[in-house]
Amino acid sequence: MDVKELAVSFKDKLGLGMHDISVRRRLPKDLMTLTMPYELFAEINKDIDQSFIITDSWKAIKERNIQNADHGE
Repeated sequence: MDVKELAVSFKDKLGLGMHDISVRRRLPKDLMTLTMPYELFAEINKDIDQSFIITDSWKAIKERNIQNADHGE
């Protein structure tokens, strides 16, 4: 498979990273990565105002995470 075929095969896929146990010990416990093709990001981003991110539930989770970070948890 050449590079172009590989790129097309990953067109609508994303990946979570930094979860390998050999790397985890060098990173903050609350850090991971998310990678995706720009086209997928743009598609997700255009609907962000109608997503779970704007809900009160998500706001409560975000505030809890900020409080935990402030307390070193």
